[in-house]
Amino acid sequence: MNEHEKRESELIVPEQPDLKIKPKSKMTGFKMLEKQEPAIEPKEEAVTSKDAVKVFFTLLFGYLVYAIIPTLVFMKALDFGFWLSSGLTFGLAVVLVFALGLHKPASAEQLAKRDMNRRKKKSNT
Repeated sequence: MNEHEKRESELIVPEQPDLKIKPKSKMTGFKMLEKQEPAIEPKEEAVTSKDAVKVFFTLLFGYLVYAIIPTLVFMKALDFGFWLSSGLTFGLAVVLVFALGLHKPASAEQLAKRDMNRRKKKSNT
């Protein structure tokens, strides 16, 4: 065998069966997270006084902004009675809840985004 024949014999590759290429599934990062992570059961923890104060002021602020101020505006600017103003304010709050989708639980994407933002904040500090 001369050198030319040796090179040709080295280049010959045995035939392989047909390899089928499977297309990648189009999964977003959030769907991958959703499938991989098992559901985490919430732990019951005692509420600290600091958390209680935060919740109190959050509710107070929310009540002030979404109930007291609109009721006062209806009463003073439009001369409506207290009960009519309160009813209109409550009706507007219900409409806002449904219009903004606040009655639905957070989707997996929203939860994943929240968790990613928390991780970024922790890494920056």
